[in-house]
Amino acid sequence: AHEKGALFIDLEGSTQLAANMSKGQLRDYVHSFLSSITEVCQRYGIDIKQFQGDAILATGDKESIVEAIPRIKYAIESQQKGIKFSAGASYGEVIETTIGDDERLVPIIYGKAVEDAVHNQKKAKEGETVLSHFGVDRITKSKPDFSSTRTTLLTRSGKLRKQGTPTLEEDIRAIIKEEEKG
Repeated sequence: AHEKGALFIDLEGSTQLAANMSKGQLRDYVHSFLSSITEVCQRYGIDIKQFQGDAILATGDKESIVEAIPRIKYAIESQQKGIKFSAGASYGEVIETTIGDDERLVPIIYGKAVEDAVHNQKKAKEGETVLSHFGVDRITKSKPDFSSTRTTLLTRSGKLRKQGTPTLEEDIRAIIKEEEKG
């Protein structure tokens, strides 16, 4: 067991989508959703641990997850307008192991951070990420340019501060500008 961040992102309303799309359309829609998440996670060094139908469970260091969340939201929303999803993240104990035999090993990931990330996702409103043990409680509605929609980051103290640095919003702006230049 070790301390890590866990991130759980789930597509909302997939049962209704399945009723209104062909199998091919649904497959392409879910694939686009999962691919958007995977690409950003890879860029930030976040490891995809499991695909669970139309959801992803990933782990990484605390800073990478907080930095990646607005980029994941932007990637998903720019791929598919009107997509409904929610996410949860937590930091704490993560245990990784495998079960099975020589012919088939299945990776298993669990622990308090994983449980809390899934629980937080269930509490999240559409398009929102609920976090615990990060020093930030929620990240909602973000765009990389931050011009038309202000990113809302709420800490327990109600201030947009990250210990010893400018506001977290300013940190995210700087990261996005660096990425766009590079």
